Amino acid sequence: NLALNGPNVFEVRRYLEHVIANQQNLERVILGIDFFMFNADLANQPTFLDERLSKRHLVATDKLNTLFSWDALMASIESLQLSRMPLDADSSAPSWGFAPNRQATGTKILNWRFDGGIRLYFQLHRHFELSDEYMAEFAKIVEICREQDIELDIFISPAHVSQWEALRATGRWDLFEGWKRQIVEITPVWDFSGYHTISSEPITPERKNYVDNSHYQPEIGALLLNRILDYDTEALPDDFGVWLTPSNIDEHLATIRQERAAWSSAYPDQIKWINRLYREVQKENGELSAADTER
Repeated sequence: NLALNGPNVFEVRRYLEHVIANQQNLERVILGIDFFMFNADLANQPTFLDERLSKRHLVATDKLNTLFSWDALMASIESLQLSRMPLDADSSAPSWGFAPNRQATGTKILNWRFDGGIRLYFQLHRHFELSDEYMAEFAKIVEICREQDIELDIFISPAHVSQWEALRATGRWDLFEGWKRQIVEITPVWDFSGYHTISSEPITPERKNYVDNSHYQPEIGALLLNRILDYDTEALPDDFGVWLTPSNIDEHLATIRQERAAWSSAYPDQIKWINRLYREVQKENGELSAADTER
């Protein structure tokens, strides 16, 4: 797990080339992708430095920043604080499990709760436009692995259903389906998105599958790998992971829509919560009036 923070597809391609340059005997790559990596407005992360890649040593600026920077010190302090902070310790959370953002020491907001993650999506991606350039970068990743004789397993991440509802609230669901269609025209992928047994876990303090709307627990990652690697599959939920190809994508997308209809009838409060968050973010950005926010 490279643990890259919100990269676009160009950055992923460059890091893959860096890995190949540093591991000549690389045999297999398991790559998780998500819709948001393909947003035309998603620029390179501030921490991305192309000159450090495809090399076998740290560049001088990385050595200095890692050892002596203010950011490194504050990140260490934040890590210590988070290690002592129970996930469900926020007493201001409503009884059904959603909790507000928590401001930590430093300049960034730590989105360890569902509403924080959903708000972040709305802030970064509510005007999502699919990038042809990033789609071409994805095709390059596939081609690089073919040329290098590297086995490439690609999966669409199993975010919580609240992530998909946030996407729907911004009117991007059809675009999301279209993105999947373009992806499978390039290469088949494992699709773990949707409203299945694991992703539809209720958001309560007792939840076991998710930390927030997009980050799942290690146990879920293990199940995902078991599906991809065809290991201990009898212990997996039947609806967790679909091998997606041009021949079955229409049926698969229809199934997800049906599962969403069943889920939405059981959890209308979660839909209302996500729509309210979206209106609040729109108001904060001058896109709605106060009256609209209260609807």
